[in-house]
Order: sequence, then C-alpha cells, then structure tokens
Amino acid sequence: MKKFITKLVSLVIAGALAIGTLAGCDLITTNVERDMKQIVAKVAISDEFDEKIYKRQMVSEYNSYGYTYEQYYGYTTSDTYDLILTDLVENRIISQQARLELAKATGTAGAPQKSYFVQASEVAYGDRTSIEHVLAGDLSDGKNAKNNAFTSINISKDTKLEEYLSPYEYEYSRYSVLTGIKSLIDSYDEEDETEVDPYEVYSVTSRATLTQPATETGNEWELKNDDELSKIDEDTLKSIEKIKDTGITFSTEGYTNKYDLTYNFYKAYNDQFENFIKDKEGKSALIKIIRSLKKAGLITEEEAKVAPTTTDGVLALSYFNDALTTTYENQIVSKYKLALQNELEKKIDVNTLYAEYVNLFNTQIADFEGSTESYETALSESGEDTFVVYHPGTAGVKNGYGYVMNLLIGFDEMQTTLLNAYKAKSNVTNGEIEAYRDSLVSTLVAKDQRVSWIYSGYGEYDDVNNKFTFKESYVKNENLREFNGTIKNAKPYEYLDSYGKSKTGYNYGKITATDVTYNNFKTTFEKVMGVALVGENWAVTNIERTLGEKDVDNFRDLIFAYSTDSGSLSETYGYIYSPLTSSTTYVKEFANKAKDLVALGEGAIGAVTTDYGVHVMLCSKVIVGTGKTVMDKATFENKLTNENEIPYQFKEYKLNVVVAGEVNNKATSFINANKSKVEYYEDRYSDLITKE
Repeated sequence: MKKFITKLVSLVIAGALAIGTLAGCDLITTNVERDMKQIVAKVAISDEFDEKIYKRQMVSEYNSYGYTYEQYYGYTTSDTYDLILTDLVENRIISQQARLELAKATGTAGAPQKSYFVQASEVAYGDRTSIEHVLAGDLSDGKNAKNNAFTSINISKDTKLEEYLSPYEYEYSRYSVLTGIKSLIDSYDEEDETEVDPYEVYSVTSRATLTQPATETGNEWELKNDDELSKIDEDTLKSIEKIKDTGITFSTEGYTNKYDLTYNFYKAYNDQFENFIKDKEGKSALIKIIRSLKKAGLITEEEAKVAPTTTDGVLALSYFNDALTTTYENQIVSKYKLALQNELEKKIDVNTLYAEYVNLFNTQIADFEGSTESYETALSESGEDTFVVYHPGTAGVKNGYGYVMNLLIGFDEMQTTLLNAYKAKSNVTNGEIEAYRDSLVSTLVAKDQRVSWIYSGYGEYDDVNNKFTFKESYVKNENLREFNGTIKNAKPYEYLDSYGKSKTGYNYGKITATDVTYNNFKTTFEKVMGVALVGENWAVTNIERTLGEKDVDNFRDLIFAYSTDSGSLSETYGYIYSPLTSSTTYVKEFANKAKDLVALGEGAIGAVTTDYGVHVMLCSKVIVGTGKTVMDKATFENKLTNENEIPYQFKEYKLNVVVAGEVNNKATSFINANKSKVEYYEDRYSDLITKE
C-alpha cells in the first residue's frame, strides 16, 4: 500500500490544497491554533536546509485523502496519520536532494559546464510525466531571470523555491493553486460556512487542466517546436473558454503553439485573480473561508484579522502557502527527475546496448529452440516484462507468427438461442449449421459500448442538443467522437473536479445505445478506416497497403466503440497468431482467418463468422525470423534510428523500463541514506499517531 517511491518519481507529491473538516476534529486539542503551529518533524539532508513539517500539514493531508484510506483500505486513523507523516518526510527528502543536484553544474575539465536545467531539457527518451511544464526558457516576463539562462544556483537556506523554476513553471504553479482557491470562493458564495459536510473535500492538485496527455513524448524544446505535439487541440481551447467564463479576459486568437497559448493564459489568469477577491461576493466568500481556516487552526489568528486584497496576500496565508510550496516542489522534482533520466540514459551507450542485445539474443536462442511454449509466452509478454530479440526461422523471412486485432459484433441472446436450437436438431450437417449461422448475420446489430465512459465523464454532455461528445484524448477518430445513442432525463449538478475547478455534472436517467444494422456498421467501418471493403468477408482491395499508425488507432477506436469482445480492449497489437498452437487455442474459423491475414501481411483486413458473431480482424504486426547469427555491431548501430527495426525497439525498451527502474532505485537510496537526518517530535503528534 505504501508506494511512496512510485509517487515520488511520478511527481505526485502529497500536500494538495484541501479543506474538509474545517471545524476541526475530535483529535485536535482545544488550543487549535497553537496546536496546529507545532513542528512535528525537521528535515535537513545538508547544511543548506533547515525545513520544518507542521502539524497543520498532517491535518490538511488527512482532510484531503485520509477518509479514503480508512473507508476503502481498512486503515485506522492512527495508521493513516502515520502514513501521512512518512509521506511528508520522504517527499521533503526527495525535494531537498533535487535542489542540491539542480544547483550543481556538470561537465568535464576543459568542456562547457552544463547545469541540470540544461540536462533536463536534453532528455530524449523515457517517461515524461509532466515534461511540458519543464524548461520553457524562452517564455520570459522578467521574473526568475536568473534561470532563463539555466545557470547554476548558489544554494543556501535563504534560496527561494522560485529560483529553481522557469517562468512557465512559476506561472503554472500559481495558476494551479489559484484555481483551487477560486473554486473554494465559488462554493462559499452559495453556502453558509457552518454547513460544511465533514467528508466534503475541496482540492487542488499539482496538475493543471490544460496539460498534454501523459502518453505524449519529447523534451520541452521538441514539444514547442513539433508541429503535431504543439498543435492547439480542441480540449485545450474548450478548457480555456470555460475558465474565461468565470471572468477572465483573454483572447486565444493569433496563437499557433499550444505552449505559448497555455503559458500566456496561466499568466493572464494569475494577473487577474485579484478581481475575484475584490467584488462583494468574492470578498465575502474569502472572509468565510478564512474564518473556517482559523477555526481549524490552519491559519493563525493574526493572519485572519484582515482579509487580503491582493493575490500575493492570499497566497501568503500559511494554508495556501503550504499548497503553493508543494506545487513549486513538484516542478523542481519533475525537472530533477528528467535530468536524472538523461544522466542514466547516457550510460546506455551503443557499446553497452549492443552487449546486452547479444547476451539476450543468445539467451533466447537457448530458451526458444525446442520450446514453443517459451517463445509464445515471451511474445505474449513482450513490452511488459520481456523483450524478444530472437525469433526462430530464417532471417528476414516471415516465421508464421503475427498479431491480429479483433472487433467482434456479437450475436445477442436471442440469436445465440436460435443458433443453439438449430445445432441441436437431429441429422443437421456442419455445412447446414454454418449456412444458418451466416443467415443470422443479416440480423446482427452493433451498439455503442461506451455507456460507462459517459458515466465516467470521458467527455462533455450538450444538454441543448442532448449529445455526448468524447474527448479527443480518448477517441482519436472524429467520426466516432459522438456517442451513438440517446440520453434521457439528464439532470445537472455542480461539483468540484480533481483539479479543484467548479464543473457541471449530470445524473443520467437512462442511456441507450442505438441499434446499428450490420450493413450500416460496414459503412461506418469503411468511413473510419478509409478503406473499401469487398464481399461478405470484408477483404481490403488494396491489401498490400502499408500499415500506418493511424490505422491501428482507428481500429482501436472502433474496438472500444463497438466490440463486444472484452479481451480485445487491453491488447497493444491484439491476439497472437501461432502457426503451431492457434488451431487449438482459438475457434477454427477465427484461427483460419488469422492465418490468412498474417500471411497477407500488416494492414490486411478481413471478417469471419463464428458462433460468437462476426469478427472483423486487422493484421497489426507480422513477425519475421532473425536467424541464429547475431547481428553485427555496425548493422545494429545503423538500425538504431529506424523505429521498425529490433535495435531501435530494444533501445526504447531499455530506456523506458530499465531507466525508469534506476530512477526508482535512486529515490529509494536517497530516502534510506537520509532517514537519520530527520528529527521527529513524537510528543507533538502523539494524539494523532498512537503507539501500540
């Protein structure tokens, strides 16, 4: 349960802004303010630091996610507070270590020194959790000018966290916290502060709404200069327009780059935030919030005497300042993580990579020769725990293996009953059964399977036109973006999303997918895939076409939208076809069609009817033999840049899996090495964490 290291290297530092039981709880002592101001731990991994963790932070964290641990994971209150304190301490260790490393310049004698800021910008591969917020150095407004050149920092106890941030990171961090405060203001506009649900949580996380999907890759320079990645998408524009409705003056016109747009929007929001706390309603709500915070001991009585009238004044309140500090630290750890990746990636040079390739190649020859099971198991796990560099068979020649994606338009309960009844007749032949089964195809209907996506909020409901449109990040093909069905009795309600922003949600009375006839579905398929289909078996006329990335994406969109085969939803390439075992692993018709498609090659499409319904299939990958002679180093190196070749794919595997593991190990070692440098004051939190 305590997956702290994963959280740390994934930049999910705890400390989200949250207000739950603002009136306090039974575990808090009578002198609330004095109690909450107590220091429960000090963390100083070197002389440059002397940082404190306060009791109010433990209570804030408990209000944010403690209830979840108790309700769903069986934690006691004491265990939850123990977890929270450990979390706070370990995150602070990582944050301090990151700052120490970021303050250094690296290089060799006689060569230009590079700071970790530059190191981070050079990351070429690996996991990039929030890379779009790192090193936007050309977006300068004069603040943090020291770091626009990304020089090293003279670190001391007085060094402010902002000095480690680029202007983009600075504005983004403030925006993240201010939008959460705005949500609090909105919620207090409509309720009396004495009517707070003890389990209602208002939260701000360290992530913003306007972010690149986590699957995108590239460093900051690449993101800003790549036409595809920096394209201003529909979701970004919609998010900005929604937030503008709250009273922000900002024009999206004239922008061609997503990162220029988001940076300037963050800055505009931050500059105009004071408007929210100067009008009558906003000022009144802020006063209510401050009273609640004071009552809970999360800000001092002195701080609560006068409601701030400036943005900096609001952010200076200790409770909100804790949240801002956390978001700053998130950016710092993110930057350091990327620099650490870069450092580790450089150790995987061509010589090392080739040596590991040769070793794995020879190991797999020994494992796979004479063991079909070992080979097929490795193929099924490829990309997760295993990477296959050796494939049995003649070098460069198809070895019969491949992958097929499956889109099943399944028979419904009535059709299945009719088919089973026909099969049970006496003296009926297999040919007659197949003919009857084929006759049922004309009565097949496809239905949009994404009803659960609507309940999960994977898009937006248009209450005027009664339509639900899925987000582009979930459905890439625009022809499938809209739910194909009807929604009845949708009733709106207001809520705060995981980013702390006020949103309108809907309770749906009934959601019904529209029946799509078999022929109409065939038309939809042709439109989505951009291919012409021939005959009942859906053979593609231009069968030798090259399989592109969009072909797989489009087919996957169709699978998620219409396939009733749940097993096809989680496979990257689809199902493995084996010339040796598929005839007994799959039903006969499916196995035969898979064999045909793999023989035709990548991109081949076909359909076949089984007792389950109609399977529309796409050959997504064909495997060729490698031969038993290991690739020479020169050839290996030449193929490192070709994404269709094994050397390139092996390099990606090593970087994404091995480097991520090493980053994880680094975080563990930092924590273990510095535990002795943490000073705890157990008597000050003994009312929260009891010893058995």
